[in-house]
Amino acid sequence: MPVRTAASGMAAVGDRVGDRTGIILGRTASIAARPVAWNAFAAMEDPLIQKSGLTPIVGGLGSGKTFMAAICVYQCVRAGAHGVILDPSGPLSRLKLIPELTPFTRVYELTGARSQPGALNPYHVIRDPNPDDWDYNPDNDENFGTEPDWDSRVIAARNRLDADRHAAESERISTVVTVFRMMLTPQTRGLRTTNQVLQRAATEVGGSIDHSALEPLQLIGRYSQDNGGSISEEFREAARAIFDELEAMRQLPSARVLFPPPGSTGRVPQAHGSDRLTILTMPGLQLPSDRIPEEQWSPEQRMAGPLMHLAAWLANRMIYDMPRWVRKVLFLDENKYLKETGAGATLNQRINRDTRKFNVRAFVGSQLADDFLGLTDGGDDQSALAYEVFVGDVGSSETAIAGALKLLGLPTEQGYEAVLRGIGGSEDQTHDEDVRAARRQGDRPRQFVVKMGDDIELITADWSNFTHLAHVFDILRSDPTASRTAQPTTAQGIA
Repeated sequence: MPVRTAASGMAAVGDRVGDRTGIILGRTASIAARPVAWNAFAAMEDPLIQKSGLTPIVGGLGSGKTFMAAICVYQCVRAGAHGVILDPSGPLSRLKLIPELTPFTRVYELTGARSQPGALNPYHVIRDPNPDDWDYNPDNDENFGTEPDWDSRVIAARNRLDADRHAAESERISTVVTVFRMMLTPQTRGLRTTNQVLQRAATEVGGSIDHSALEPLQLIGRYSQDNGGSISEEFREAARAIFDELEAMRQLPSARVLFPPPGSTGRVPQAHGSDRLTILTMPGLQLPSDRIPEEQWSPEQRMAGPLMHLAAWLANRMIYDMPRWVRKVLFLDENKYLKETGAGATLNQRINRDTRKFNVRAFVGSQLADDFLGLTDGGDDQSALAYEVFVGDVGSSETAIAGALKLLGLPTEQGYEAVLRGIGGSEDQTHDEDVRAARRQGDRPRQFVVKMGDDIELITADWSNFTHLAHVFDILRSDPTASRTAQPTTAQGIA
């Protein structure tokens, strides 16, 4: 009898996904359903695996990707990991209401009335390398084992530290240029000398951590008034246009987190040692719709991209400020705002490269798999680096489905397209009013195709049989029909 024929009569034969222990992802979607557990840190800690901790979570609006990430982060933190969440819209701040997390959770509002001036100073959100880190210890055989003697090891370690310091300074300069460009209108950004003006100002200020975004802005203002002949008329006119727009943007209430008061560099939020979970929210952030041309964006909508960009760098810094050996979990939502810029791509590459070394499970959410494949911006394809992948309802678009299959490592035109289409509406159509009402209320568990190494399986994100997670489910539910027994959380300021 053929193996496939025999397996079709045994529903659990193909359910080879997950680990024997770990956090609960739900249950398999087969007839003989079984729980799916996942050791979220095995890829980094198991010497036989040694893979990146990057975990794309792909799905459209309402696919449940944010809820899935929240449940995973909660379970990782309860198991001893330290977590950082960047949740612009803020519903995940309700994790602080969970009794066992309340004493160990800190919520920062990066925008809005409670935000602190300079909290997203672009010079502060990128960390300097720590000289005490194992990477710069001459005893590190992995980095310096090929050196002929001890003195050579010491010199090589010092050179590595100096190189990483220069790299951090370069990243700050690049980030300032990127942020300023994102704040400009398309017309000013398109001027021939715009990049030259921004790059010159950022380079003259330098990339040291003790600077403020106000310094390159003031320098651009001086360029616009330079009539001494040291710069061209075209350069001066571009500087004037750039300064006028950036100065107008600086007056926005949301811009105070980027520009601290004169003479100050601001204070960025810190992940305190006593905290197990740090949540960064951005209340009032006006993310522009893809359907609105950029020329029609309001100033607040133009400011959203830079703030999202810097908040992601801050979350990254919080993670890497922790000791290397500590288990860490990171969740970044809206990856598309990072992929659109060079400095954002640098951050994505760092997440890919460093999660294994720093023992970080990094969940990165996006509506399209193309954001990880480099198709939307011509960037590098990260699919080979993603050892674990979660794909939810991506809609019926052929392009979106093809991108999801590539991210999962599955071939096209082999029937897998129907599986992805079915995630969003796999039930039989019915006129039963009770069934339809239940579906409208969101009672139907979401489904994900989960890849773990070479194992791929369709799972249902259903925790109804895990009573120890029931209170988490109730607190995180955001639909208007859900019961509300908890009170809203209050964000803490900079301690």
